[in-house]
Amino acid sequence: MAIASAKQGAGGKDMYPIGCQVTLSTTLDGDIVKGEVFAFDDKTKTLVLREPVSGSGTNANAGMALGEKEGYNIRMLNINFIKKVLSAEQAPAKAQPATLPYVCTKRAEQR
Repeated sequence: MAIASAKQGAGGKDMYPIGCQVTLSTTLDGDIVKGEVFAFDDKTKTLVLREPVSGSGTNANAGMALGEKEGYNIRMLNINFIKKVLSAEQAPAKAQPATLPYVCTKRAEQR
């Protein structure tokens, strides 16, 4: 996958294939975002990334299903706020379909 700026064509399903590992620079304070492409909606120009939870505190395990050893955060980005794709790695050829992550409904209702 080619490294491109948002202005060069940071849109389309070809740019963000599901399962691809990406590192992005955003226009919001130059934040660097890393994660796996979970979904992309071309109509709304929304990129959904799945990021591993970092840290070992109690907040890192909040929202995980019982028996899960890893947790993930889901980040939604409008591609208009992506300044540059810093790196991208194709998903493995035999990638398993992603299962939907656990959602703590009580926590979602509180938001």
